[in-house]
Amino acid sequence: MVLWMMLNAFFGIKLGLMFLDEEITIWHGVYYLCMLVSFFFVMRYIIAKWKKVPGMGKMDDDASRE
Repeated sequence: MVLWMMLNAFFGIKLGLMFLDEEITIWHGVYYLCMLVSFFFVMRYIIAKWKKVPGMGKMDDDASRE
């Protein structure tokens, strides 16, 4: 997750692809498309990891009875 954020910050801020001040180029579109697609896969990975943690995937029977 931190690597994903660092790469987006580098390409977006340092290379200026995040800012749409002047003319919009194809590289702005590529940047935003890659950012959205990679965000989807990062969140899918995190949710899959959360489901493996005991007590995070579903409620326990004792907790649902209260």
